[in-house]
Formats: sequence, C-alpha cells, structure tokens
Amino acid sequence: FRGTAGFAEAIFHGRANFIACKFSGDAEFWAITSYRGFSLTDASFSKVPNFIEAEFSRGPFLDDIVLPVALHRKPRFDADASAHANKNVNQAANNVDPRPWLLRGIKTAADRTITQRFRALKAAAALSQDYQGEQKFYGLEVKTRRFWYDFPFGTGAGRFWMGLVYELFSNFGMSMRRPVISWLIILMLSTFYLMARTGYATESIEFQPTRLTNPFSNQVLAVDLPVGMGLPCVDGNGDALSAAVYVSLNNSLLRIGTDQIDELRRPYACLFGANVSRWSPIDVLFLTMVQALSSIVLGFFLLISIRNRMRLG
Repeated sequence: FRGTAGFAEAIFHGRANFIACKFSGDAEFWAITSYRGFSLTDASFSKVPNFIEAEFSRGPFLDDIVLPVALHRKPRFDADASAHANKNVNQAANNVDPRPWLLRGIKTAADRTITQRFRALKAAAALSQDYQGEQKFYGLEVKTRRFWYDFPFGTGAGRFWMGLVYELFSNFGMSMRRPVISWLIILMLSTFYLMARTGYATESIEFQPTRLTNPFSNQVLAVDLPVGMGLPCVDGNGDALSAAVYVSLNNSLLRIGTDQIDELRRPYACLFGANVSRWSPIDVLFLTMVQALSSIVLGFFLLISIRNRMRLG
C-alpha cells in the first residue's frame, strides 16, 4: 500500500488477509469490525497502525509484524495529531518538546496518539492470547506515555519512574538476564565498597620480594608482593576480601535472624574491628538496606519474567 491505507469503519464479513503486506503510509483501521479471521502476519508498517475502537469476533493474527521505531531522542513532533487528541495540550499545539530540558536525553513519542494505538494493539494481542505480543505492546504503551500522560514531577510521576525501573532491570518482564545480571553487579559493587570502607592499615600488610619474568621480552622484574592472597583482617584471622564477600552476599540473600547476626560478628570484626557493632558504621547500615531492597525488587522482576516465559511455552 502506497500512501494512506484507509479502512476506517470498514466491516469485514469474510476473512481479511493482509499477510506480508507493506504499508508505506498511514494504516487506518480504526473502528473496523471483523466477523471472521483477520491476519496481519509478517506485515510491515512505516507508521504505527491505528486500530483504535476496532472490534474482532476472533483474535487477529499479529505474528511477526514489523513496526517503526516509535521513540526518538529528537522526534519531529506532530502538533496536529496531538492537539486533535487533546486540545488542552499546549505543548502539542505549539509544537514544543514536552520534556523538561534536563530529561531530553530520554526518548519520547512524536505525539500522544501513538500511546492509544499501542493500547489498541495490546488489546488485540490479548484477544488472540498472544502473550509475547501483549507484553511487547504493553512496554511500548508505557514508554510512549512518558511526557504526554505521565510526567516526571507531576501527574503520573510514580508510573513514570517505576516504568523506567521496570524497563531498565526487566525489559517489562521479558528478560530473565537483566535482573540476574543487575543482582550480580550490585553484589560486586557492595563488595568493593566494603573493601574500600574497611579499617585495615596498609602498613600492617607484609610484603616479600618476588621476581617476575615478562613472557614476551624475558625481562626479569623485582617487585614486592603482599604475603597471602588477600588483605589482612583488622581483628581476627582471615582476609578482608572474603569477609566483604560474605557480608555482601548475606545482605543480598536477605538472611535475617539471630543466628545470622551472630555469624556476621566475625566478618564485621574483620572489616571494621571488634569494637564496631553489627549495625555500624551508618553508611554500611544504609548499604545493607539498599541491597535488601534491590534484592526484593530484582527477585520480583525475575519471578515475573519466569512467569511470562512459562506462559509463552
């Protein structure tokens, strides 16, 4: 189809097949009625198709459809479409970027009607029990709402920021790797912070002269290396790295109880000295709370992604 493909308010009494069709312009299917099968398998669109108020007696086939990129950092704002959707939107009427200046690095849609189009596609995918398509269109709906319906410091601020977190760490429930990798990164960062925060004295580290050979030039270097594999504890035996890993892993796994507190006395003494209590220093307490909260959120995201993966089969 070249130019606008206008099927608005059309009634399809028989099966409608648009398999592998290419729409080079607007695809207007708003308020159509389909009494039989409706297929857009492998269809490609240059603009997001309009299925607002469309009714299907059977779920349409939306497998492998190709949609254009709906979000841009520097979009060309469609003032006419946005103003037509809501005449109270002064930004659209004046063709002004709705994003605050400091947040213009976040991608946004060219107009607010794109959100409604993705919502209609999500409803069509749900009718077809296309769970993968439903999740995909849900994510696009949330992203295109930003700065048009949800604002970072106003209406819909909670949905705005939670949507960013959900996208970043879970890809809207479609990624199992993101929450796991994020959990591991937080675990490593926490370990590094505990190592940097520990109270060990560098002068207490014992060094011994060691001769190293460069395998490429056969040059022999004389260096002083610390004795043992890790930094020594402030109090007690062992090394600070193992203690930091243990404390960080304990925080991430949400191990809570009297037994765990007793177990942590030794690694805390190793890191900060025997005179430091379980909940000191205060920044370490804050780190513990951040790790626990992030583990809860990431675990929840992981369970959602597993559930979605099982629904997809």
